[in-house]
Amino acid sequence: MVETTYVIGNGFDLHLGLKTSYKDFYEYLDEQINEGKFEDNGLIKDIEDSIKDIRFHGDPNKPEKLDPEKERPLVNWANLEAGIKEDLQRLAQSEITHEVLSTRIDDFFYDLSKCLSQYLHSQNDLVHLNVSGSQATEGILAPFRNLASGDRDDLFNSIIKGNSEITDPNIKGHFEINFVNFNYTNTLDQYVSQVANIDDSDFKRVTYGSKIAAVNKKILHPNGTFDETSIVGVGRAEDIPKELSLEDYQIDYLSKLNFARNRHDGRVDETFKRLKDSDVTIIYGMSIGESDAVYFDKIIEGMIANPHKHVIIVRLPA
Repeated sequence: MVETTYVIGNGFDLHLGLKTSYKDFYEYLDEQINEGKFEDNGLIKDIEDSIKDIRFHGDPNKPEKLDPEKERPLVNWANLEAGIKEDLQRLAQSEITHEVLSTRIDDFFYDLSKCLSQYLHSQNDLVHLNVSGSQATEGILAPFRNLASGDRDDLFNSIIKGNSEITDPNIKGHFEINFVNFNYTNTLDQYVSQVANIDDSDFKRVTYGSKIAAVNKKILHPNGTFDETSIVGVGRAEDIPKELSLEDYQIDYLSKLNFARNRHDGRVDETFKRLKDSDVTIIYGMSIGESDAVYFDKIIEGMIANPHKHVIIVRLPA
């Protein structure tokens, strides 16, 4: 059996023309703040300052120290996550009361998640993919076909070695393609809906005669979708300063992993399994921020457990 898992990041949506880079959302958020939409939400304003600090290498409260010539591009969602983490650390060192802190955390989650959800919803509504089944198939196969012939041979030979102990021909000849989508949009769902099976002669080398790969239509969204309330926060509960003494429910929605687990639909464990057990993992357009590191640890665990596992990273032009 051959399992291939595509790990899809924001580069996929950007490639389709959506304005879903962090820079796009940051500018939208900045407009909302300037219009007074979050006048009573101090934490969102603090996070914006933290991001400016990251962006300009300076103190956001002292504009004269900002250096636009050294501006870092805001293209990765990791910028937002870093800003949140930095501000939580700042709050942990402050002397504000627990009541004020609790209110700021609650307002932050509600307002920022709602803002992000509305923005991504507006972008998602602009796209109705007009992609044929053959075009979608070519796109899915591209990471394999774009490998140098020698690298492609090494990959398939390694898969054959990894499956050499399987004796059941039905299992041995099965090729499955899975998707883990870290985007909040449904563009990938539209794309994959065009394909049921993929017929490719190269697959005969690893499926012992069959050249058909089954496409698993159940796309995992570990971070949720905009319809579920988008998750923005840090990766694990351990990343939240203990000095804040937050309530359990606040920790659960500040920690992306906790929030996902509390949906009780098994998506976290299923994502872990796919990332660890796949023979081939293809990472497409993913910034790999710190808050998602817990998922990428599973890919590394899989590489340690299975020396025949391959990882292909597809990076898109900046």
